[in-house]
Amino acid sequence: MKKFDSNAASVRNKCRVLTLSAALLAGTAIQAQTNARQEAAEAEQTLLASTQSRTAVDATDKALLETALGSPEFAERLKTIPEPVYVMMHGIEFEPISDLQAGGKNIVLLNKAGLNGKNPDAFFIIREFQRTAHLAYVDLVLESAPEGGPKEITGSEFMFARNGERWEKQVLKSKVIR
Repeated sequence: MKKFDSNAASVRNKCRVLTLSAALLAGTAIQAQTNARQEAAEAEQTLLASTQSRTAVDATDKALLETALGSPEFAERLKTIPEPVYVMMHGIEFEPISDLQAGGKNIVLLNKAGLNGKNPDAFFIIREFQRTAHLAYVDLVLESAPEGGPKEITGSEFMFARNGERWEKQVLKSKVIR
C-alpha cells in the first residue's frame, strides 16, 4: 500500500508541476498577446500620422499623376467632365501642385472635406500613390454620372517602371466597378 501511496503522491506532484507550467505558459501567452496589441496600436498610430502629413511632390510625381489621370482608361470620360477636374486624395495628402493637367484639362487636388463642398458630377479618387527610385504604383478611381445617368465607378491600377530617364506605364487592372 505504501508503494501505491508513493506513486499517487508522485503523480499528484507531477500534476501540480504541469498545472504550474501551464499557468506560466498561459501568462506568457497573455503577455505576448498584450505586447502584440500594443505594437499593432503603435504601428496604426504611425501609419495614421504618416497619412495625415502632406507628401512633397516633385516633377516626377506630377508627371506620373498626369499620365495616370490622362490615360486611355479614363480619356473618353475625361472629355465630358467640366473643368476643373477634381481629384480627391484618399489616404494621402499631397502638397499643392501647380499647373496639374490631364487630357488638356486643369486638375485640382482636394481632400474629402474640400470635395464635399463642390458636389461635382464626376471626380477622381487617388487611393494609393507610391514611388521608389525605379518603380511607381498609382491606384485611381473615377466616379461619374454620364449625362445624368446612373453613377459609374471605374477603377484602374497602374505600375510605372523607370527605364533610364523615362517612366513606362503598365496597366495592372482597369474595370468598371459599378
